[in-house]
Amino acid sequence: MELSISDEKLVGISVILCTRNPKTEILSRTISGLSAQLVDAHEWELIVVDNGSQIAVESLDGIEWPANVRHVVELQPGLTAARLCGIQESQEELLVFVDDDNYLESDYLQYAIAIGQAWPQLGTWGGSISPRWEKTPPDWTQPYWNWLAVRELDRDLWSNVPFDAKSHPYGAGLCVRRQVATQYAKDVNEHPLRRGLDRSGDSLIGGGDADLNFTAVKLGFGTGVFRHLRLQHWMPKERLTEQYLLRLVEDMTYSHHILLYIWGRPPTFPSRSQRLLIAYQSFFVDERTRRFDAAKRRGLMRAIEQIKKTDLQVVAKCSNGN
Repeated sequence: MELSISDEKLVGISVILCTRNPKTEILSRTISGLSAQLVDAHEWELIVVDNGSQIAVESLDGIEWPANVRHVVELQPGLTAARLCGIQESQEELLVFVDDDNYLESDYLQYAIAIGQAWPQLGTWGGSISPRWEKTPPDWTQPYWNWLAVRELDRDLWSNVPFDAKSHPYGAGLCVRRQVATQYAKDVNEHPLRRGLDRSGDSLIGGGDADLNFTAVKLGFGTGVFRHLRLQHWMPKERLTEQYLLRLVEDMTYSHHILLYIWGRPPTFPSRSQRLLIAYQSFFVDERTRRFDAAKRRGLMRAIEQIKKTDLQVVAKCSNGN
């Protein structure tokens, strides 16, 4: 679909940037990208949520903050708490979540508006996320780039099916209608597991963006991803180590199963025949693949144990086939 930029204003935009102890050089690049947006600064606001940084983000040297910035502080640690703070502080009808290591193309907000105008049936939407590698990645890492939220789109996709992940936008550059964000905030505050779906401290769990997508579908909206929306995601060399990627795969698998449980799909132990098949297949893969498969299994088992602690009614369901 070819998008056209209309002179009609959809609504105002609140860009929400959550950060904690950011690297000044990387954050400065993010802010430069926002300052270069083609949408006039009077038509959008930037809310920077400082999630308890050791040095106040507002006072960092070397960053040229735009005139439309507002700084707020959220002391409760974790990305979910920071996002909820940003939602509460925002004033506009379209929210755009930006990470502190993202660099948005100059037309990003312009196209975010155009998509909102052309697709009123969508509650969340996003776009292509290109890696900006600090170091050339080893070839063996490529099968795991999707875990790093790398997404290069060759066509636009949309759906209103809850579990159609291909059309679900990722958290970087995520566009959300206020109705969806408000419902999400209400639901998260009422559900203990949903408050722990995103990163906090050293954990690499993540699922808040998917939770927002599911919320959109719950409200009768769809979700979509569009080639016109483009950003770069800074990838430091540390994320290309096997140790980091194994942690990421385990933690993301954990949060994925927690999220599915919240939305009515509790995980189950593999049956005896499934376990035998997994053991047999392991003979035909290399050692590294075995380690990553083991990380996924650890993530699944952690999720099952956490769900049992939270909801005793699910114990029998989780034990099917054991």
